[in-house]
Amino acid sequence: MSSLKAVYHRWHHYRAQSSRLRDLRHRLRRRLPVVLVHQMGRAASMTMVNTIQDMDLEMPVHHTHWLNPGSLDVRLGWAERDNDRSVPFNIRVSKLILDTLPGDAIADYPWRIVSVIREPVARNLSAYFLSIDRFIPDVYDRYRSGNIDMNEIRKIFLREYPHEIPLSWFDREVAEVFGIDVYAHSFPNERAYALIEQGAIRVAIVKVEALEAAYRPALEQLLGRSPGALRNTHISVKDEPYAEIYREFLGNPGLPRGYLEKMYDSVFARHFYSPAERSEFMERWAGANQ
Repeated sequence: MSSLKAVYHRWHHYRAQSSRLRDLRHRLRRRLPVVLVHQMGRAASMTMVNTIQDMDLEMPVHHTHWLNPGSLDVRLGWAERDNDRSVPFNIRVSKLILDTLPGDAIADYPWRIVSVIREPVARNLSAYFLSIDRFIPDVYDRYRSGNIDMNEIRKIFLREYPHEIPLSWFDREVAEVFGIDVYAHSFPNERAYALIEQGAIRVAIVKVEALEAAYRPALEQLLGRSPGALRNTHISVKDEPYAEIYREFLGNPGLPRGYLEKMYDSVFARHFYSPAERSEFMERWAGANQ
């Protein structure tokens, strides 16, 4: 009975998603505004989606990470290889948008875009530990039996993880898709958010490190209505399978200074984070390796 109930819930969930996709396609064809939480992963995207949905706007709220056709093809390929999983809904949304708004039409659409940013090393570590079993097969069994130590986990992170994702994300997923160069616009660190308007598009960029203070004025200016309380999602990792490994890593990250300098001297880090912030991040992740 429980298996039948699970099948029913999956079917019901899929139908609800399909209905949302049909509504989005209809709206895109009529050129009606859409709120898009479009940002790199592991930076409170679902918290932002749920918070905006609670505002009861007349516009639908959708969530994407990848709208560059090349990026999307890679993610679709991953989904096909993981044939025991359905294609994630955010990927289905991205594909529908690109199929419905071909060519330059996506850059001439009345989007209301929210993009939450996160300092690049914290973001990469969060993504790495979330999917660590993809990089290290049987990692949990090996960790529990003492057959892998933190030094090896750290080396694999440095060697295998695609560290450029947060550094190039705005170039690939905003500049190439919407024609907006965020680095041509100042980012006021004192308020931790910025509003950019270009043509029919309005974009709010908000720092996750100051989300509690910045999300209300950012969303109010972008959407013309003050949001309610921040609806935090995925704020604790204590119940995640990687929690114990991650806690040990955080006790002494020990990341090499050369790696940290490369990440924090990037255009992305220098544009959105002050020298004092970058220095603080360096100290945090260098740990005893300073």
